[in-house]
Amino acid sequence: MNDFELARPASGAEAVAALTAAPGGVILAGGQDVLALMKDYVETPPRLVSLSAVPLRKIELGGNGGLTVGAMVTLAELAESSVVRTRWPLLAQAAGSAASPQIRNLGTVGGNLCQRPRCWYYRAENLVCLRKGGDKCLALEGDHRYHAIFGDGPCHNPNMASLAVPLLAYGARVEILGPKGPRTVPLESIYDPYGGNIRSDTNLAPDDVLQHVLLDAADGVHAAHEEVRPRHCQDWPLATASVVLRLNGPNVAAARVVLGAVATSPLLCAPAAAALMGRPPSAASAAAAAEAAVRDAKPLAQNAHKVTITRHLVRRVILAAAGLAQV
Repeated sequence: MNDFELARPASGAEAVAALTAAPGGVILAGGQDVLALMKDYVETPPRLVSLSAVPLRKIELGGNGGLTVGAMVTLAELAESSVVRTRWPLLAQAAGSAASPQIRNLGTVGGNLCQRPRCWYYRAENLVCLRKGGDKCLALEGDHRYHAIFGDGPCHNPNMASLAVPLLAYGARVEILGPKGPRTVPLESIYDPYGGNIRSDTNLAPDDVLQHVLLDAADGVHAAHEEVRPRHCQDWPLATASVVLRLNGPNVAAARVVLGAVATSPLLCAPAAAALMGRPPSAASAAAAAEAAVRDAKPLAQNAHKVTITRHLVRRVILAAAGLAQV
C-alpha cells in the first residue's frame, strides 16, 4: 500500500484538526474496510486519523428515554446491549446479522454508516469507474445483478449501510463535529439519494467526524425488520426493509418504511408510508404499501428480480410489524 501518516488524536476536536491539516486524509475506525481498499490501491490517503483513543465507545440511555450510541461502538456491542435489544430491537437485529462474528467484533457504528461502495467495479484496482474519476458507471454495461433499482444514476452502486435502515425507521439523528463545531442533523440528511454525490457516500465534509447516533424513545411503536440474502449469513443483502408504526386506536397515525440495498442511499419510502396512514393495518393495506414502495423502481436489464423481492419483503415486514399473520 502507499506510504501514509497515522494520527492518533485523543478527542474529537483533535481528530477534526488532524483531518483539516492533511487534505485527503481519512478516518480509521475498525479499519477492516479502509485498509483493504488501501492494499488494493483503490484508496490512497496520505493520512489515517485513528479514532481508537477518542471516547466514542459508549451506549448511554438518557433521562428522557432516548439513546446515545458512540460512533466507535462495535456491531457486536450494539447487538448484545440489553437496552438496545429491549427498546430498539430492530437495531440490535441488524447489527447482530451483519457479516460474520469476526467482522462484528471490529466493525463500528460509524464505519457501517459511512462505508465505501461494495460494487465490484469500484473495488477492482485496475478499473476506473465514476467514483474513482472515470466517465461512466461500469455496472451499466457489465454485471449489475445486485445493483440499485431506484434512480437514474449516474452511479448504480447499492448502499449497504445495514444499520442505517432501522436507524432511519426509528427517526435517528447524528451528531457531527466539524471545524465550525458540533451540529446535530437527521440521519437521512447525510446521504445523497440516487448517487448524485459521486465522490463520496455521504454528505459529510472531508474534515467532519461523525461522533454519535441519537435515538428518541421508541415506546409503544410496532416495528419489524428483515433482510433477503442469497445466503443466510456472511452475505450482502439483496434487499432490506424496516418498518416502524405508531397507532392511534386501531389506525396508523405515523409510519416510516425504509429500504436498503436497493438504491445508492438508504431509502426513506414516503409512498409506502402514505399508503398505510389513517387506517388499520391489514393484508390489503400492506399489499398497497408494497406496491407503492416499488412504484418508482427503475431496474436495470439484469436486476428486475430485486423489484419482486422488495415488493414481497415490504409486505411481509409491514404485516410483521402489525402482528398480523402472513398470507
